[in-house]
Amino acid sequence: MRRDRKLSTRLKLMLIGSLGVVFAMMAALVAFTLSESWQISAEAEASLDATIGWESGSTAPATRVTSYFFTDDDYNILAEDPMGPTDLDLRIAQWCKAHDQTGVVSKVDLGDAICYAEMASGEWYEEPKANMLVAYVDVTSQSDLVQRVSRVFCAIALLGGAAAGLAGWAVGKRIEAAELAQKHFYENMSHELKTPLAAIRGYAEGVQDGVVDPARASGAIVRETERMSALVEQILSLSRLEAGAVVLRLETLEVEDLVQDCLMPFEGIVRTRGLEVALELASGTIEADADLMGHALENVLSNAMRHAQREVCIAYDGRWLAVENDGDLPSKQDVAHLFDRFHVGEGGSTGIGLALAHEIVARHGWTLEAELLDNRFRMVFDFETA
Repeated sequence: MRRDRKLSTRLKLMLIGSLGVVFAMMAALVAFTLSESWQISAEAEASLDATIGWESGSTAPATRVTSYFFTDDDYNILAEDPMGPTDLDLRIAQWCKAHDQTGVVSKVDLGDAICYAEMASGEWYEEPKANMLVAYVDVTSQSDLVQRVSRVFCAIALLGGAAAGLAGWAVGKRIEAAELAQKHFYENMSHELKTPLAAIRGYAEGVQDGVVDPARASGAIVRETERMSALVEQILSLSRLEAGAVVLRLETLEVEDLVQDCLMPFEGIVRTRGLEVALELASGTIEADADLMGHALENVLSNAMRHAQREVCIAYDGRWLAVENDGDLPSKQDVAHLFDRFHVGEGGSTGIGLALAHEIVARHGWTLEAELLDNRFRMVFDFETA
């Protein structure tokens, strides 16, 4: 059986994030190291040339502290200082003896010390016994600083790469979850659209074959068509809201009037199922788009009517509008994802209407929340959300 070797989204984003940060930091490190090394070398060379030139009568300035000494033919230091040559002087002299590079600025790596040195013939100077003039610049501290900064860069690169990898993994996980949820959503939506289409086709074929009464078939076809049309309209409305293509037309609405208008389409359901609708509405107004808020409230009421056993309660206290029902309580998992655009509930419901209601309320700057009570379920519009 052939295995799918395609990398998961989370793994791709983890690799892209971590490697991207590491490569960027390492590139910065290389650029920093090369720049600092070049600057140290250039300043040391300029200082050495200035010192050698000064001994021969030049007035060129030195940018770094330069040390120098004279040696005989065997590179023994001719000490001018009563204290004698330093240990570093002696080591530089031995290095020069092993690397006879007169007139060339050389980098001298002594392990625990790094210098730049230049040798010049002693015949230019007023030292009768001198054969060579050796000048050097000690850059050990600067080189150590560059190395310490480089180590810090490496540590930051590793930590940053790890953090970016974890972030990429988390983002990829969310993307995969969203893609999976979207896949399930469209599968379920396809099923819901196929159901009315199958019913319409069945009634149409029944009429064609003369086995179904046309009057009965026409009523069923109209109902199924309206069901499918409403579903498609919900999807299109949600898409328009998400795309920002809907402009709010705000007006002052009496909350009580809004509720009463939204309840009118449910009178048939209330009578048929014998439901009791309890209203506890205080006086108050909101600034909202009448059509959109009506659509959102109707979707919430439809959900309450569909799940209620005996009673639906609608209450408004001047700030919150709550819609409660006494039906079977949804699971906590379903409540947590009730307004997700692509969530499919345990009962197979897509919840597209509630996702649309939530988006409409959010566009107004308010919130719509779901709450589980002891034996009731309610949704709350908060009209004073900042």
